[in-house]
Amino acid sequence: MSQQDTPDWSMMLIDPSPLYDDGKFKEKKKTYSVKVLSMRDNQDDDLNYFVHGFESLEEATEYATRRMRASVEAARGESDVATRQCWFEWGEDCGVVSGTYRGSEYLDFYVANVATEEECDYMVLEPRWG
Repeated sequence: MSQQDTPDWSMMLIDPSPLYDDGKFKEKKKTYSVKVLSMRDNQDDDLNYFVHGFESLEEATEYATRRMRASVEAARGESDVATRQCWFEWGEDCGVVSGTYRGSEYLDFYVANVATEEECDYMVLEPRWG
């Protein structure tokens, strides 16, 4: 994928979570999901997945933002050009399902501004499954 290419989120932000449980309609509380897209091969479903269970749109957006920042920091090189190139080869893009946040839209800002450790700590927001 070249640096000019950006992922087509329109077909990728469909939440595949099941609507039925044991053949009956499943009533469930509204939750939000984040799509994690591997830049290495965004067509490989094994590398692209959803993180489900955020209780609010704001929580999902914060998780996606932090995960995207962590991805850029992991790719950080000696220059902005090197960082951008490494991110396009190995990074992760994040988008909020039913939301407006798409991490790649903020890539220039994230590359130009080094994130703090807290801004990259997405694991603290990861939904816990009981």
